[in-house]
Amino acid sequence: MLSPPPTILVVDDDVALLDALELTLSDLGYFALTTDDPVAALALMAASGPVDLLFADVVMPHAIDGWELARRARRLRPAIKVLYMSGYANRLLPGMGDPALGQVLPKPWASWQLPIYVRRSLGRAENAALRAAGRESTAATARRLRAQSRRWREAAMRLDESALKRRLAERALHLAQSSETASRRGAEADAVPATVD
Repeated sequence: MLSPPPTILVVDDDVALLDALELTLSDLGYFALTTDDPVAALALMAASGPVDLLFADVVMPHAIDGWELARRARRLRPAIKVLYMSGYANRLLPGMGDPALGQVLPKPWASWQLPIYVRRSLGRAENAALRAAGRESTAATARRLRAQSRRWREAAMRLDESALKRRLAERALHLAQSSETASRRGAEADAVPATVD
């Protein structure tokens, strides 16, 4: 069955790193949304479709750091998975954040580390989504993808940040196309006559 790739929301004040992570995570098969503004990230989580993983820098020059962003994200979405990144990972003190909220990926990381940390952070949520998608009928998949596409489109209309808005619109289009494909496959499957042995 068709299932959209997991969505990862990346929040960091380094725009060049955000661009690189968007490409890398997309190459790994994930849908990446990026922003350098924690407030925009919270608005997105409050307004949009599913976000499977929050990948946030611990230290940002905003009133909201990575730890606080994760706490607020959990209030909005209790089941969200969190992965932190930090150039100060070796200096982070145990009391600075809540380790139960997620792991810390040290910056800079080796290319092989990112996929491992992301998969580990998504863990059971990603596997459960794949199992559920396998049990879902084609028509139900099409309905679910249409609903998700609508939520992403609505979220894009409410946000001010143009790059994030563009990515949300792309996500809505991708889900709409997946919905059309699922509907077409369902119609094709219905048109094939059953064989009797």
